Amino acid sequence: MAELEAAAGIDRRQLARDYGNKRGLFLQAIDDYHEAAAAKIFGRMERTDAGLAEIEATLSALNSLSGELGCLLCNTSTEPIAQQDRDVHKRVRAFFSRIEAAYSNALSNASERGEIALRPAQLQQAARHLLSAHIGLTVLARSRTPMEVRSDAV
Repeated sequence: MAELEAAAGIDRRQLARDYGNKRGLFLQAIDDYHEAAAAKIFGRMERTDAGLAEIEATLSALNSLSGELGCLLCNTSTEPIAQQDRDVHKRVRAFFSRIEAAYSNALSNASERGEIALRPAQLQQAARHLLSAHIGLTVLARSRTPMEVRSDAV
C-alpha cells in the first residue's frame, strides 16, 4: 500500500474513501484491467467485421508480450481468492467469457464470409480452443518462454 500511495500521490485515507478497502481497490483494478485488455489485445475481434485477420492480430499481440507480467485476470484466476471471493470469481469468469465471445464473433464472421468452413458446434469448440491458446500465451509470456516457442504456439 505504501508503494501505491507514493506512486499515486495519495494517502490511505483517500484510497479508503474512494474504494472502501483493499478489496474494493482490487475489484476496481480488475474492472479497469478488463477494459484496458479488451481495448489493447482482443477488442478488435468484437467488431462486427472481425474475422481471421483480427484473430491473427490478437494472437500476435499476445506473442509480443515478451517479459511482461502476463494478464492480471489470468494470474488472479490461479489464486485462492478467485475461488474464495464470489465477486472476484465472477469478474474472472466474465473476462474469460468475453474473450471466448470475441473469438466466436470473429470465427462466425469468417465462416459467414467463406474464409473458413465450420459448423456451429465446431465454431464454439474453435472459440474455446483459441481462448485456451490465448490464456496459455499470457502464461508463457509471464514465464519468459522464448519467443520462438510462443511463435510456434501462435
